[in-house]
Amino acid sequence: GGIQLAALGGSWYYLLAGVGLCASGVLLWRRRSLAVWLFGIVYAATIAWALWEAGFTFWPQVPRLGLFLAMGILVAAVWGRLDPSRRRIGVVLALVQVVIVVIAIGAMFRPHGAIHGTDAGAPADPVSQVDSGESATQWKFYGRDSGATHYVPIEQINRANVASLKVAWTFLTGEMHDTPELQATPLQIGGTLYFCTAHNRIFALDADTGRQKWSFDPQVKADGSWNRCRGVGYFDPSEAAPAAQVAGVPASTCGPRIIATTIDARLMALDAATGKPCEEFGDHGMVDLKRGMGEVPPGWYYPTSAPLVARGRVIVGGWVSDNQSIDEPPGVVRAFDARTGKLVWAWDPGRPLASGLPAADATFTRSTPNFWGTATFDDNLGLIYLPTGNGTPDQWGGKRSKETDTYSTSVIALDVETGRLVWHFQTVHHDLWDYDLAAPPTFVDMPDGKGGRVPALIQVGKAAQIFVLDRRTGEPVTPVEERPVPQGAAPGDRLSPTQPYSVGMPQVIPTILSEKTLWGTTLIDQLGCRIQFQKMHFEGTYTPPSTTDTPISPGYLGGMNWGGVAVDRRRDILVVNDIRLATIMRLVPHDQLAGRLQADFSHANYELHPQEGTPYGVELKSFFSFLGLPCEQPPWGMITGIDLKARRIAWQIPAGTTAEELGPMTGVYAELPIGMPTLSAATVTSTGLAFYAGAMDAYLRAFDTSTGRELWKGALPVGSQATPMSYVSPTTHRQYVVVVAGGSPHAERIGDYVIAYALPR
Repeated sequence: GGIQLAALGGSWYYLLAGVGLCASGVLLWRRRSLAVWLFGIVYAATIAWALWEAGFTFWPQVPRLGLFLAMGILVAAVWGRLDPSRRRIGVVLALVQVVIVVIAIGAMFRPHGAIHGTDAGAPADPVSQVDSGESATQWKFYGRDSGATHYVPIEQINRANVASLKVAWTFLTGEMHDTPELQATPLQIGGTLYFCTAHNRIFALDADTGRQKWSFDPQVKADGSWNRCRGVGYFDPSEAAPAAQVAGVPASTCGPRIIATTIDARLMALDAATGKPCEEFGDHGMVDLKRGMGEVPPGWYYPTSAPLVARGRVIVGGWVSDNQSIDEPPGVVRAFDARTGKLVWAWDPGRPLASGLPAADATFTRSTPNFWGTATFDDNLGLIYLPTGNGTPDQWGGKRSKETDTYSTSVIALDVETGRLVWHFQTVHHDLWDYDLAAPPTFVDMPDGKGGRVPALIQVGKAAQIFVLDRRTGEPVTPVEERPVPQGAAPGDRLSPTQPYSVGMPQVIPTILSEKTLWGTTLIDQLGCRIQFQKMHFEGTYTPPSTTDTPISPGYLGGMNWGGVAVDRRRDILVVNDIRLATIMRLVPHDQLAGRLQADFSHANYELHPQEGTPYGVELKSFFSFLGLPCEQPPWGMITGIDLKARRIAWQIPAGTTAEELGPMTGVYAELPIGMPTLSAATVTSTGLAFYAGAMDAYLRAFDTSTGRELWKGALPVGSQATPMSYVSPTTHRQYVVVVAGGSPHAERIGDYVIAYALPR
């Protein structure tokens, strides 16, 4: 292995150490005490090399020194048999290394790489930052408010009493599937919670007891394997603006209603009181979202995220299967009347100045950037903000249109009344890395450093950049630079010479993938990862796809994915969680694809997609060692608190622990706080708490938003992929924290739980 790595241009350490160990082994076999001295030289050189490559950080040193500690104990123990005069020192050296091993094992149960902040105390609430009245005690949007801040201005549960939280009630949906994809965040309206399952069953629960009030099953026909539902919307006709009313439709026909989408591409409206379909909405409560979309092969298009309800309009996009063809369903964004289900407007990235349905013999523009995440809405400005994905196929864009290149991987601001484009800001140019934006554009009144505040939004994405934009104009509030990036497009494709970097905000993932940053549980699998890496083509972030294995770092899962961020508006702290796993991509000429394609629309560890209409298919896989562990050094996920006033990292902690049933740590039972990949988002309270559950292990945790210190954790029956939410019951005036738990990604244990926590009565 050392010979192979050196021949590939990698580190010579393994070759030299291998020669030294082989020589020492031969001498040991021949019972020569020189073997111990030679081993000691290699051991000392290994320590020096390990410190040079990785410094004094703990997890990177585990593979570099762990195997030598084990060998060192044995070599020291037999030294006395080779040279009786060295028996005592051999025993001492063996015992010293045993002590080091014991200390190292203990250190595995402590978090490493953590940065803890200081608690400066909570300032008085800025008037512009605080909700009041009824809105403060309800969760009416996917991110609690229309700006997706995940901020709860309730003070019943605080840092002093959070450790007393207990399970108040548990509800089981009865829906169990092969994959743990229960990702919904419930809404809370008055005394009722509303949420959806992966197959779009809608439940209404009593907010104090968890007792089921009603449920509705739309009997979906699931065409793909990417089945999930992250939330529902809510519409009260009495609160809608008069402009949204439609002549001839009684305002009270159905009353307040739950708006939801399905994974067979329908939009539905249900009476919030009874769960029955609203007859005047579409066709007996349903609208076909495939209308105007052209051909939609099974599993190629459907919504997965919560619809946005704004001024009586329902805003919907949709998930489009990756890398199938240059002729995929349109990425159109549509607004439907929340009373009738009639189309109000449509924004088509292929014809951005048009509105409404296309002509009878036409469709919306196909293969345009889609919006599959969650939208937000500023009622004062009358603007809707959408995060868009990249054009399809993902890894070869030679046939993308000018419009696709203009609006892909961007924040789009549309007029809520007309759907007219007001502004857009692109975060990745000609995206070939599947760095689509999925996280909600989150509102913040950003401190400007001069005592004032700017109405801004924060957009995070898979490229791990944090952009702060003026909600009014789309102009960056914090500096953004165009920087040169690697070139060398695949034949027939093109590249942007530069990419935008948000230099005015901290980089939460500072490590650049390199041979030195590769990991393994031992030197052996670490060597295997290094050999893999040296065979690849990698020039840094935004290395273009090629017919050679090319790492995407961060991988196409992120960086930051669909969960988004949370804003402690009282302390100006932004809470961000991330994923730190690279993906390997390789373009495959079509003549090499025969018989190898799979009809799979999921993000499995290994995928081969056709990219029909292009010269290449694409193979995507995880960057794992032969032991099935990530080749990147831990942590594989972090939770970070960012001081928005100073625009710096205030604290950062590894996210979650290993467990027996989890993805990259299968078979490891011990709960090691190594930092696991994260999904969903945190929810923060005005009392300085951040609740988070999406770190792959089965816990709901509460962190101090000022310091990042864990204050409490509650064991869940299975892991969670959902964002927690919190509310105060209008009946009992109790504050609850609720999380949906269906199992972590790749977990063996799955479930169907909705769990509420509260303080003892």
